[in-house]
Amino acid sequence: MTLDTDLRSRDTLIVTAISPEVSMKQLRVMVEERYSLKSTALLERVLEGWFHAGQKPDTSRLDLAVDILAGFVERVPQSRRAQLLTVCAYLSWSAGHVGRAAEWGLKALLADEECTLAALVVTACEHGTLPDWAL
Repeated sequence: MTLDTDLRSRDTLIVTAISPEVSMKQLRVMVEERYSLKSTALLERVLEGWFHAGQKPDTSRLDLAVDILAGFVERVPQSRRAQLLTVCAYLSWSAGHVGRAAEWGLKALLADEECTLAALVVTACEHGTLPDWAL
């Protein structure tokens, strides 16, 4: 439920799914000290390092995360689904599932037309933009 009110929670959820190397201690810092410089630097380092690493992620891990999160979508009130759907879109795109990512992204935008990460994912899908590892 906090995903819609706290984008750092959304980003921490993304990091948890994409980076098994992040320790519980680091995740705790990202959650408990959300807006500290330490937390911000850690989040940026993980996302930048992963995004530009050029190494294929564990797509089965990403797919499992999407499947788990998809199970929560129906349990969350319609008005609170946008960021959860956005995480599904981003993780699907990260795994190279462009069609699936676009579907999730469009659902997120239907829930909240101002969801910028969902808009970025949909735009990336429309233009055939993939993560570095897929190039």
